[in-house]
Amino acid sequence: MRELVIVVAFTFATSASAQQAKPSAAPPTTVSSTKPRPTSDDAEAARMRAINEARQKAWDEKTKRAMRGICLGC
Repeated sequence: MRELVIVVAFTFATSASAQQAKPSAAPPTTVSSTKPRPTSDDAEAARMRAINEARQKAWDEKTKRAMRGICLGC
């Protein structure tokens, strides 16, 4: 019985200290309705995507041409 009282007291003590240690809630952030202006990084990323898509398209066409002579379908 004495152990149970100690465990219960310890549980309440640790939960009370944990509640006190919680940081206060951050203030809500506002969302702007305007879109951010594209930066040079965005433009560079779009350019690299276009290059990669063109490269992938060329690779797919080359592979299809090579496989036509080998693959007769399933």
